[in-house]
Amino acid sequence: MEVLELLRGLGQWHILQHAESLPLDKRLQFVEDLNGLDIVTAFSILRDENKRGGEWESLYPPSVLQRDGQSDANARRIGERALSENKLAVLLVAGGQGTRLGFSGPKGAYPVTPVMGKSPFQLFAERVSWLSRRYKCRLPFLIMTSDETHEETVRFFEDRGFFGLEEMVSFMRQDSMPVLTSQGKLALKDETHIARSPNGHGGALQALKRYGFVDLLLDEGFEHLFYFQVDNPLVQIGDPVFFGYHLIEQACVSTKVVRRRHMEEKVGLYVRTAKGDRIVEYMEKDERLN
Repeated sequence: MEVLELLRGLGQWHILQHAESLPLDKRLQFVEDLNGLDIVTAFSILRDENKRGGEWESLYPPSVLQRDGQSDANARRIGERALSENKLAVLLVAGGQGTRLGFSGPKGAYPVTPVMGKSPFQLFAERVSWLSRRYKCRLPFLIMTSDETHEETVRFFEDRGFFGLEEMVSFMRQDSMPVLTSQGKLALKDETHIARSPNGHGGALQALKRYGFVDLLLDEGFEHLFYFQVDNPLVQIGDPVFFGYHLIEQACVSTKVVRRRHMEEKVGLYVRTAKGDRIVEYMEKDERLN
C-alpha cells in the first residue's frame, strides 16, 4: 500500500508495526485513516521547524509606522473610501473551544460583556453590521471553525438570525494535521486512528482557497481581507485609519500590536529575522528578545 511505503521512507516503523498487529478489518480501517492524512506536509513543516535555529542569529525590530494627527486624518479618508467601494472582507478564525474558561461551547459563544452578557460572536456581528450601514457597503463576514466547534457555531448564528447578517456570513471548516511527537513520530489516537489537531492560523489561507472564497471575493471586486481572532473581543474590525495606512503603504500585510508591559509578559512578539517577519510565541522566546 502506497501510504505504508511513504511511512517506511519516513522511518515511522512504530506505525507499520502497529498496522501489522491489527486484524485485517481494523488494519483496513487504519490504512483508510492514514490515506486521509496530509503526511507529506506534516513532515515538511517539521523539517522547516528543525531548520529554524539559524533565525535566532539575526533578529531585528520590525518596520513600525510613525503616526501623527494629520496622517491619521488622511489615512481615515482613504480607508473610508475603500470601505464604501466594497474593497474589504473580514475573516474571523473561531476554532477554539471555551474549555479553559469553564465553558462547554465555542469560545466565541462565551458571554464576555459585564452588563449585557454579549458574546464575542455578537460583538463582531454588531461591528460588521455597523460598518455596512455606516459606509453603505457589502462586507462579507467569513468565519473559520474547527471540527470541534463547527456545528455549534453555525447553530449559534442560526438561532439568533445571524444577527441580521445572513446574506453576509459564510462558514468554512479548518483542516487538521497529524500530531507528531517531539521525536517526530506520528501519534495514535486509538488503534485505528492517528491523532490529529487543527492546522493552525496558517490553515485559514488553505481553507479560503479550498472553499473557493479566494476566487469568489476577487471576482466580486474585494481586494483586502481583515483577519482577526475570536479571543479578541476589543478588535476594531475594519478600522478605517488602519486600513487607510495599509493602502497608503501598499503593504502586503499590516498588523496592529500593543507594547509589552514588561519583559516577562507572556505574549507573542513581532520580529524581523533573516528569513522574514514572524510572530515569536512566548513559549519559544529567546533571551535575546528581552
